[in-house]
Amino acid sequence: MKKLLSLIIIISFFGCGYSIRSDSDLPIKEIRIDSILNKTPEPDIEDILHRTLSSELMKQGISVRNSSVYTISGEIRNFTLKVVSEKSEVAREYEVLIGAKFIVKGPDDYIKEYNAITSPFIESFIAEREINSIISFKEIATGQALESLSRRLVTEVIYR
Repeated sequence: MKKLLSLIIIISFFGCGYSIRSDSDLPIKEIRIDSILNKTPEPDIEDILHRTLSSELMKQGISVRNSSVYTISGEIRNFTLKVVSEKSEVAREYEVLIGAKFIVKGPDDYIKEYNAITSPFIESFIAEREINSIISFKEIATGQALESLSRRLVTEVIYR
């Protein structure tokens, strides 16, 4: 009975599109993160993106090393803080939208461009009228948007 249950679980796991990958399956084993330019008026988001990208690469088994022959560089092209809802003519709910472009370069003239990469999830927050509340929640939502943008980019690098 236990063998049958184990077999059903394994078939279900692999039948749903999931697969177990080892580090040897990765197309890139290590990479250097070059410059990330911020073409938006939002300060310091390039530093946050650098940290979140580095963290996500390492989570997925790709070492971040200055000596790597593969490099990734990018530019944050747009940052939008959009009002989603209002209450009594005051903005109440906001949404953070971030878009970027990345280039991965490697040996033998390897170049791969990732244009119009955006956060795949909507990062929104509800803020009260106090400006400190709005700024704090905006920073948290911005960090979350940059994390999901990093995850999306690393997924593109690994699976495409």
